[in-house]
Amino acid sequence: MTPTAKILLLGSGELGREFVISAKRLGCYVIACDNYANAPAMQVADEAEVFSMLDGAALTSAQDMAAKIVNAIGGYGLFGVEFFVKGDAVIFSELSPRPHDTGMVTLVSQTLTEFDLHARAILGLPIPEIALLGASASAVVLADRNAEDFHITGLAGALAHATPGTHVDARIFGKPHTRPYRRMAVALARVDSGNVEEARQLATAAADQIKIRYGDAP
Repeated sequence: MTPTAKILLLGSGELGREFVISAKRLGCYVIACDNYANAPAMQVADEAEVFSMLDGAALTSAQDMAAKIVNAIGGYGLFGVEFFVKGDAVIFSELSPRPHDTGMVTLVSQTLTEFDLHARAILGLPIPEIALLGASASAVVLADRNAEDFHITGLAGALAHATPGTHVDARIFGKPHTRPYRRMAVALARVDSGNVEEARQLATAAADQIKIRYGDAP
């Protein structure tokens, strides 16, 4: 890649985010695309576009492949399996054998969270039908530098975004040090009678209130 290259990234998950960071360090201009807003790679790219990239055949293929991979590995609990998708072609990317912060939206979106499901699977407890509570979304808070001396503010301001018919929560991860683009917190939002885009806007507004203060900054 040359320093003047423009890259169109199709699929903007965690691996895409790492690619964008590396490409931008080389001076490349990156447009991140996915079928939902605020995907990890979009948060660090120069531009972001949202459009549908997954048809029924690709979704079925991804589900089948995920089942084969997890069953072959064995074990219990919640597994996160990520893929690259191009048309009907599905290519395995990575697997996380645990709950992940990208699934924390389940803390507000449904009756059983990713942690409930993980524990029940490990303990062999029954998993009932899961009810969705409303359109929900999450938005992360990213660090922009390496630091060990920092603190996080704005939690009260983030939670204050909740209004009648909406719900806002947040999690501060408690990580001991920061580095560029490291996730330090996440804001969660649900709108009982709205749509996903409204939930995304609410989550993003709440996340914008949470600030990482470095050194002696107030």
